[in-house]
Amino acid sequence: MKKLFHFFFFISISIWSQSENEFIKKYSSYLKIIDQKIKNEKISVESNIQYFDSLLNSFQTKDYYLKNVIKLYKASQERRINPKKAQQNIDEVSLYIAQNPTFIQLELFKNSIEARIEFEINQNCEKSYKIYDETINKLAKYKQIFSGWNISLESKTGIINSLLCLQKDQEALEYLKQLEKEIDPKTQFKEYVYVLNVSGYIHTKFLNYVEGEKYFKKAVSLLENNKNYLNNYLAACNNLAHIYKSTNKTTESIQILEKALIKAKQINDINSILLIQNNLGFLYIEQQNYLKAEQFGLSILKIAKEKEFKIHKANANRLLGTAYYNLGDYKKSEKYLDEAIAFFRNFKNPELLRNTLDIKNKLFIKTEKFEAAAIINAEIIGMLDSVNLSKNVQNLQRELVAFETEKKNNEITILKQNEEIINFKMQQQQQQIQFLVLCLILILIFGGIIFWYQKKINKIKNFSLRSKLTRSQFNPHYINNAFTALQAELVNYNFNEHLIDFTSNISRFSRLLLESTFKDEWTLFEEKQMIENYLKTQQYRLQNGFQFHITSTLKLEEFHKIKIPSAITQAALENAIEHGGFKSDSNDGIINIHFTIINNQLLITINNNIIGEPIPFSKKLNNEPSRGLDITKQRINLHSKIYKSLASFNFIHLKNEVKVEFYLPIISI
Repeated sequence: MKKLFHFFFFISISIWSQSENEFIKKYSSYLKIIDQKIKNEKISVESNIQYFDSLLNSFQTKDYYLKNVIKLYKASQERRINPKKAQQNIDEVSLYIAQNPTFIQLELFKNSIEARIEFEINQNCEKSYKIYDETINKLAKYKQIFSGWNISLESKTGIINSLLCLQKDQEALEYLKQLEKEIDPKTQFKEYVYVLNVSGYIHTKFLNYVEGEKYFKKAVSLLENNKNYLNNYLAACNNLAHIYKSTNKTTESIQILEKALIKAKQINDINSILLIQNNLGFLYIEQQNYLKAEQFGLSILKIAKEKEFKIHKANANRLLGTAYYNLGDYKKSEKYLDEAIAFFRNFKNPELLRNTLDIKNKLFIKTEKFEAAAIINAEIIGMLDSVNLSKNVQNLQRELVAFETEKKNNEITILKQNEEIINFKMQQQQQQIQFLVLCLILILIFGGIIFWYQKKINKIKNFSLRSKLTRSQFNPHYINNAFTALQAELVNYNFNEHLIDFTSNISRFSRLLLESTFKDEWTLFEEKQMIENYLKTQQYRLQNGFQFHITSTLKLEEFHKIKIPSAITQAALENAIEHGGFKSDSNDGIINIHFTIINNQLLITINNNIIGEPIPFSKKLNNEPSRGLDITKQRINLHSKIYKSLASFNFIHLKNEVKVEFYLPIISI
């Protein structure tokens, strides 16, 4: 300690007007010692903060530059347990930088810490992206940067994270590819782990769980016994747990998160502790261990402060509301759910809000508050597929407004075609006599085509008019209201929770099925939702006699942009269920649905491990599945003709498996 005092005494008497590079060069060895101390994850966050406090209080010096560097080091640690104090230190350094605008490196170091707080704590992705982008632009003009602060890499990884948060996945992927080229896995181990984690995250976001699991398993394996990169280990564990949960591996998800929680507590990373506890709580809800879930929820609220970690606090309220609902303490449940709903409305997260409203809807039904339940249920339905639903409403409005215009355009087109025929005949009459017979034959053929085309147009117009008339007379929400009334009756007669959930699923499936009758085409996302709702209702009917998995290599945005014939897979799914040989209370049955793009065609594959009797594709007599598949084939052929693109439908019966393949053209909305 005496040596440290001598050191600070020395620098206090040797301060003159110096450039920033001279300051950094002068104290580079000292700064490297601090860097090594921070990178040593065996030392707790609190110990590092105390160390920096002791440095700031143990000497008197006019070297304000060094003081502000230490404040930034301190802020980098405080952000993990006390973001408010971290921001105070950053604000103090900002004032110093404003008085010394030539200290560019200090400003960039400050930006890297401030942007991370905006991203991790405040969830302000726009602001973090702006700060990181500004830093990267300045780095391009500044050649001599102190390597210990790692500003360049922190900014590149930060901008990737911000882009992902802003759902600019393609831009993030470009940054990631460039970073992967720049790093060496042997010498830049931490950077390599980051690439693994983010690559796994992007694959997971695109629902490509097989690739995502591969990346995260590799990251966890590399870091499990490595004590220097616990933050990266925690991130990999959280993401791997998410994949396990999405693929119905709840036990594996809990196991990996329990390990991660132990590591997070070792370094006292409050943000990670709260995140992991929330995730574990909801997993225990799935396992019906409601008391364990309650323990996690109360622990989170005890740790989280009123003005910090707001998202974790809101999720804890949602967790406790769910746990108390299942424990039968409806008063407590409603209290916590209301607090979560209030936050999620302002936070503008439709998914979290919808999940919370769903529990409150069940609570109202359970407590026989049916009018309140109907209001909540209507709001939930209104939120489902909000993006697609909004587009559908807009399309319907445009269709209704443009109907008369379309009719007039068709009449004009027909008049033009008739005029072209007359002109053609006049031209033919002017030809030489030797071509008269040939011209007459051509006129007859062409006239026949026009007649057939005109007849087809009239038929389509009549069908369109009937369809629009039906839409104007029928209200799909009638079905939903009927099922809400049914749910109320089920509660009155003390039916179990699963049956109530079943009516909720079939209500949503019915709504989608009705929508499919109103339009010839819809988005691939709507088709996927209809598949999920249908299979859930059938799982209940067959008492979990089969399992289903939906996988994809498509991006989420592609699901919203690609349109296909509405409910095109329904007949194949019904065929798989009704003739698949599945037995009640048996988990032997498996149905796999996969979406991918091959050779510029959308491929939808449905596999089921059928053990029943094979059904010939050509079978017609009073066989509903066969007729359904035949109609499906006709619809695909018509879809192919309309868009003048190849499309096909294959029904393949193997020894212990049936495979149905839909090859469709990629048509964008």
